[in-house]
Parts: sequence; C-alpha cells; structure tokens
Amino acid sequence: MRLLRVSATIVASLLLVISASAQNRKEQREERREQRALEVKGQVIRTSPNSIIVQTDDKKEIALQVNAQTKFMMNNKAIELSELKTGSNISVAYVLEGDRHIANTVTLVDARARADQATVIEGQVAKVVGKDQVIITTTEGKEVPIVVTPQTAIEFNAKPVQFTELRAGSPIAVYYDMRDRQYVATKIVGVTALEGKVVRVIGQDQVVLTTSDGKEVVVYISPETRYRLTETGGAFVDLRPGAMVNVYYDVRDRRNIARQIYRPLRRR
Repeated sequence: MRLLRVSATIVASLLLVISASAQNRKEQREERREQRALEVKGQVIRTSPNSIIVQTDDKKEIALQVNAQTKFMMNNKAIELSELKTGSNISVAYVLEGDRHIANTVTLVDARARADQATVIEGQVAKVVGKDQVIITTTEGKEVPIVVTPQTAIEFNAKPVQFTELRAGSPIAVYYDMRDRQYVATKIVGVTALEGKVVRVIGQDQVVLTTSDGKEVVVYISPETRYRLTETGGAFVDLRPGAMVNVYYDVRDRRNIARQIYRPLRRR
C-alpha cells in the first residue's frame, strides 16, 4: 500500500510538472506574438524624456514609450530625442508589452523627402508620344500622360540620357509639377522593377523575396518607402511570407532600396 501511495504521489508530481511546462510554453508563445515588431507613422504631438505622442494620418493619437535602448535616426544617422519637434513626421518601429507601446527605432523623416514623395509617380513607359510626352502605366494600372520639357532632367543608372532613349516597358519614377491640370516632369529617373514572393522579413528594415527563376533578392526599407498592400496603403508589418509583391527600387551602396512595394494587379 505504501508503495502504491508513493507511486501515486510521483505520478501526481509529474503531471504537475508537465502541466506547468505546457503552461510556460503557452505563455512564451503568447509573449513572442506580443513582441512582434509593429510600425506606426505620423506627426509628433508632444514629447517627454520617456515618451512620444504621435498622431497618425487617420487622426488617432498613440503614446509610445522610449527608453535607453530606443534608437533615434534620420537619413541613416543617429540623432537625439530632443531633435523631434511638434509637427515632425516620424516612423516608429515598436513592440507591445501588455498595453504599452515600446519604441525600438524612431526615424525622423526628412521634410524634403516627404515633398518628393508627394510629387513622384512610378510606373512603366507605355509609349512615347512625339517629342514632348510619355505615357506611363502606374502601379494601379492607370495610364498617365507626362509632359516633358527642355528643362526635364532624365537619368538612367545615374547618368543623363536623352528623351529619345525612353523605351516602352522601362520602369521609371517621374517627379512632376501640376500645371494647368497636366503632369509636367521636372525629373525622370530609371528604376528597377521586381516581382517576387516574400520569403521572410529580417528585423524591421529588410524583406527577402524569391523571383520566378528561384533567385533570392534582399530589399531594404527606408522611411520613404511607400506601400500599396492594403486598402489603406499598408506598412512593413503587412509583408507576410508567401505574399506576392512588386517592388520599385533604387540601388544605393550596393543595396536595393525600395521606393514602393505593392500587390500585383490581377491579370485579366
């Protein structure tokens, strides 16, 4: 009888250990999910030594906690929290700890870069018309006529080229002004286009794609990268393994820097 009681005690103890271990693994999985990196973009409302209040484009206010590990960056260079001013445009990579938003990296977006974003359009050359117009097909499948003037700068591979060298199918970025309801190009830049499947994301600024011929390509994200992945635009966190995406990018210092990432249009 004593042996049976001892055995029962041992079994009960083992069950408790197994149950506790399973609960611990469950809590760890939940913690890892909670620690998944997120991103928010918006304008600074106010700051304090340990927090930043950000207003997003949809007018929501988010309080982000900063600590000694939080990095502050602008144009890939470290800056100080004190350089964030009311009205500054920032991009914040953060994690959730309970109901707190903990900032990992705060990137101050250069106002000049935002101005460029507002007046740039990417697409493929559909056709060249005469000596002063090019029609491009945008990432949304729309055809947009672009007026080219003698003052328009045209560059491919960081070298100036002539208007006559534009070819149908070439991916380009067009910086423009609106004049009399026309898109008037101030600068046209040749870019690289890529279509592939998301294999994985690395940290908070890289995504690895595999192309149709099986090659893996690493694309870097910058604060100026624009997204068209969801109905509201999307963000880095919307890049999911297995998703097909198109990317327009520049090559800088041997890195593929994404200009725009978007979902391919459905083929009819």
